[in-house]
Amino acid sequence: YLSQLQTASGGDLGLVATSGCLAAQIPSMIMQGQDEKARDLIDRFKQVFGADNFFLELQHHQIDELKQVNNWLIETGQRDAVKYVATNDVHYVMESDYEPHDMLLCIQTSAQVDEEKRLRMSDNSYYLSSRQQMWDLFGHIDNGSPLTNTVRIAEGCDLNLDKKTYHLPVFPVPEGFDAVTYLRHLAFKGLRWRFGERASDTSLVERLEYELKVISDMGFATYFLIVWDLCQFARSADIWWNVRGSGAGSLVAYSLGITNIDPIRNNLLFERFLNPGRVSMPDIDLDYPDDQRGRMIEYAVHKYGEDRVAAIITFGTLGAKNAIRDVARALNIDDGLVNEVSRLIPTEPKPKKIHEYIDEIGELKRVIDSSPQMQRVAQIAEELQGISRHASTHAAGVIIADQPLVEYLPLHRQTSDDEGIALKQVTQFDMETCESIGLLKVDFLGLSTLTIMRRACELIAQHHGIEYAMDNIPYRPTGDPDQDAMLEAAFRLLQRGETVGVFQVESSGMQQMLREMQPTLFEHIVAAISLYRPGPMDYIPEYNARMHGETTVTYHHPKLEPILGETYGIMVYQEQLMQIGQALFGYSLSDADLMRRAISKKKKEDLLEHRDIFI
Repeated sequence: YLSQLQTASGGDLGLVATSGCLAAQIPSMIMQGQDEKARDLIDRFKQVFGADNFFLELQHHQIDELKQVNNWLIETGQRDAVKYVATNDVHYVMESDYEPHDMLLCIQTSAQVDEEKRLRMSDNSYYLSSRQQMWDLFGHIDNGSPLTNTVRIAEGCDLNLDKKTYHLPVFPVPEGFDAVTYLRHLAFKGLRWRFGERASDTSLVERLEYELKVISDMGFATYFLIVWDLCQFARSADIWWNVRGSGAGSLVAYSLGITNIDPIRNNLLFERFLNPGRVSMPDIDLDYPDDQRGRMIEYAVHKYGEDRVAAIITFGTLGAKNAIRDVARALNIDDGLVNEVSRLIPTEPKPKKIHEYIDEIGELKRVIDSSPQMQRVAQIAEELQGISRHASTHAAGVIIADQPLVEYLPLHRQTSDDEGIALKQVTQFDMETCESIGLLKVDFLGLSTLTIMRRACELIAQHHGIEYAMDNIPYRPTGDPDQDAMLEAAFRLLQRGETVGVFQVESSGMQQMLREMQPTLFEHIVAAISLYRPGPMDYIPEYNARMHGETTVTYHHPKLEPILGETYGIMVYQEQLMQIGQALFGYSLSDADLMRRAISKKKKEDLLEHRDIFI
């Protein structure tokens, strides 16, 4: 691999290399008495990286072999004029973190603390040493050069991972087009396909022109072409797909055939999806049947290149319950006591530290205080809360780039065969970090619901001769007596709460809500799904009462009626919040989206920015 590095770089890698810790090649050769091999390898490293960019690495821990290696390296460096660098083998930050780290080793290796033959560090010195501690250890060597060289290395590093631009894959367009003009061509062609003679209506043309300008100005024409192409492949391969999220508010996406919901008829806002006042990558979430997800990813890999497509890593962290269970297991504490403590800790969306639960829950405090063992468990477990326990891959997200991904971020090889042979590599940056450096994330979400729907439609065609697909399933009256009769029958199923297997409305709580609501319109289902979540749930009884005429619908201002009329005077959707900002306070829809974000994030400083406008 050294020869490959040297050949690829032409002898100028621009990298700094060190001889490594005890497990590295050079120290291993030294410990095995292979002095000549070690010297040859040092010379080779100097050749490849340059004499000024290769350093003999010195460390200090309570390991006998380390003293032997250090002495050899110091002697060799003096004789052959090789530079030194002092490093700190850091496995935890503070010296006091030794015990929690040791416990973590036990958890990771399924061992108990008192086992003699288990993985453990040689001593408690593997923390981030202070400047003075490092000078005390290495300051006497070569006039302190092992330490001053750390500054030299740091000052020589010039790498900025901050996003300067988006690294969108290159999308091939026909001759005579660029990404912007080709997107425009497809969008207006699609507008005629979607709306027929109405495609020349001024309101539609102006909306499409506005969206295309925003997309072009923000540099996202290529993104829309990439998503359009994925949908085109799915269509040609007879793979069902659906789009969830704010992307349904785009007339461009509807015209391209990416989405199947008319944003004009459904009063959806483009700015909720793509805001010119807040530049961030658009996010169109694509759902596929779970048995077809692999085919879609395989298509992307084939089109853009195996080295430019990767799964995204995710990290599972230790929560309060698991931390207590894992620490107690490592300390071999009775399961009965542990189960009682774990049961008393609530499961919350935003978990607290263990000591906060102990302070708030009297029974938990009593159990912990009654056992010195559990006090120790709670103390160590709290220090481990939030630490990454394991790595896996994101359920949907895939990164696609314009260059081999190794140019942008660290990678590792796929270890599972969940995606068959398609995805060969996994990012070692998480999703947020990947997006922060300008990499494109495309969601390929596999839904069993779509698989079931597809099979159900096949059975309907087989037994009743009616052909249904994602784009022709009726959800509003069509004027066809037979179709409308079936639609009414479908609503009766919803009214009875017979929704097992129906996406997003199959939980017992949703079934009960539908029985109480008695929906008769598509809009009622949309409202039900939006209301059934923490916070808005409080308005469900009032919504139902107004819907059935049991309570009078009132509006605090005449301008609210056209905005809130569909939901009986209750604010259900974020789009309504934006429209209210526009109607009552003079916001543009772009600024109204920023207000919406400030409210949803509940950040005081962001909310205060809007105070003067409201007053």
